[in-house]
Amino acid sequence: MVGHVLFLVPFCIILIWTSVPFFLVSFHQNEQSFSAGGLPQWPAKSLIMIGLALLLVQAVSEIIKRAAVMQGLLPDPNAHALSAHEIAELEALKLAQAITPDKP
Repeated sequence: MVGHVLFLVPFCIILIWTSVPFFLVSFHQNEQSFSAGGLPQWPAKSLIMIGLALLLVQAVSEIIKRAAVMQGLLPDPNAHALSAHEIAELEALKLAQAITPDKP
């Protein structure tokens, strides 16, 4: 949650703030590519702004969800999850059983 609040949200806000003029200049100039078809470039530049806005919405959603889990309003989805070490141990046991199967 700290990473979302201190890093992701400010990162998204700064990049949205700087990408809007980048898009608007391209849109007002009707910037075209130099290839034979001459496709407009502003739709592709708008995707930067749109993608960052969606990432910001997702970050706010995650912050709200994490706050609800911390307050006990939602169950923790990771409460029964295995750690990476436990997963590696289980995989090692499976491999050991595959190599030396039990004899009846």
